[in-house]
Amino acid sequence: MDSHSKTPGRGRAVAKNLVAFAVSVLICLFLTEGAVRVFLPQFLRPVLRERVDGLFCLRADLDARIFSPGEFDTRIKTTSQRFRGDEEFTRTPPHEVARIAILGDSFAFGNGVNDEESYPAVLADALNDETVMPGRVPGVPGGATRFEVLNTGIPNSGTGDQALWYEHWVKDFAPHLVVLTVYGGNDVWDEIQDSKFELTPSGAVPMDREAVEARGGLEAKLQSAVLKIPGYMYLTQHSHLLYAVRTAVTVSFSRRVDTKGRTLPTASDDDPKADLAIDKIAAEIHWLRQRVEASGAEFVIVFIPQRNEFLEQTRESRGSHRSRSLAARVRHEADRADISYLDLTAAVASRLARNPGTLYYLKDDHMRPDGYRLVGEEVAHFLLNGVPAS
Repeated sequence: MDSHSKTPGRGRAVAKNLVAFAVSVLICLFLTEGAVRVFLPQFLRPVLRERVDGLFCLRADLDARIFSPGEFDTRIKTTSQRFRGDEEFTRTPPHEVARIAILGDSFAFGNGVNDEESYPAVLADALNDETVMPGRVPGVPGGATRFEVLNTGIPNSGTGDQALWYEHWVKDFAPHLVVLTVYGGNDVWDEIQDSKFELTPSGAVPMDREAVEARGGLEAKLQSAVLKIPGYMYLTQHSHLLYAVRTAVTVSFSRRVDTKGRTLPTASDDDPKADLAIDKIAAEIHWLRQRVEASGAEFVIVFIPQRNEFLEQTRESRGSHRSRSLAARVRHEADRADISYLDLTAAVASRLARNPGTLYYLKDDHMRPDGYRLVGEEVAHFLLNGVPAS
């Protein structure tokens, strides 16, 4: 028998070996996935944002799951207009509609709750109560009979991102009132990590657009390529193994170590950088206010404290001090520029004193449905009455 007659037999053997190898790999992955789910369950979340021309924005037309082990399992939707929820809005509100836009990060977006439980959704329900007179809200036309609240929050975004998001997109929907949500937990770090403004003697100035695009160019290209992988979006919402690998890779690339392998302090622990970040946030707020008022809308700031403010073991941590410094600085700037400002620290503290553990999750830093309900109702009261409810 010549060598040619043996070729089909060899081919079948190679094919069987490849199939056996593939099956073995799948079985190993399946077993590893099960082990990770049981012994090391992961936080699961799809990619919620993307860069467009270097700027962060929410991804459009999502219907996805966010899961935190032992705490929440939620569904989120976004529209083609890149807002959270399932309602599409006209570019110009009808004459009977008072439109409010909520800017902010994951606390405005509502990580940890379903669409209808986010604070913008609660605010809309509270303001559309039959006993509310729309004309009492600043900037709202007297003939309005109902409210629309746009949830324009973008998770993991900083104040500068949100200011540019308003200028380049949100203002085209002609809101009568814009509420900037400032969070005491990671807004300073977001500013340090990826600022899109420069601080000058005259205030905050957006970075050159080419510089912004260059900063996000590689990330945007990699993300776009990964999202095209078949099944990737499904796996981000269901595979604990994928997230364990992603976390390990992220930590290995982001961890700063010295020559002996010891972890160095992160930028968030660097006081000069943090102080500069707070200065920049203050300047960005004034930049945003000018654009909001130039478009004919009213401007309001709401401050949400971080959970560590109310935990005995972390109350004196540097993060808590930084949160209080940010709140004080924002209040100072609001007073100086006559901006309506609501600090929710007292309201949250009062509620926690009566019902500890009801507003924030224990492991995840975000709020439970009761927490976002408190925020929405407190903001509604403030807009209607000009003073905090408590």
